[in-house]
Amino acid sequence: MDRTEPVSCLICNGNGPGLDIRGKHICSRCEELLLYLPVGNSLYEYCKERVKLIWADLNTLVQYQ
Repeated sequence: MDRTEPVSCLICNGNGPGLDIRGKHICSRCEELLLYLPVGNSLYEYCKERVKLIWADLNTLVQYQ
């Protein structure tokens, strides 16, 4: 993927290689963190809320017919 400007990580605001999903970026360090954090950890809850932003696009309205 060719970018004209760097995109910061959705979780730590750092930059580096990682996942690009729907225009959002998660660096490989945070990706690994997500895999090993135990549920219920306060950092897990923070990350979960940040990852929800990948699917929550307030500028897109979906109309069902």
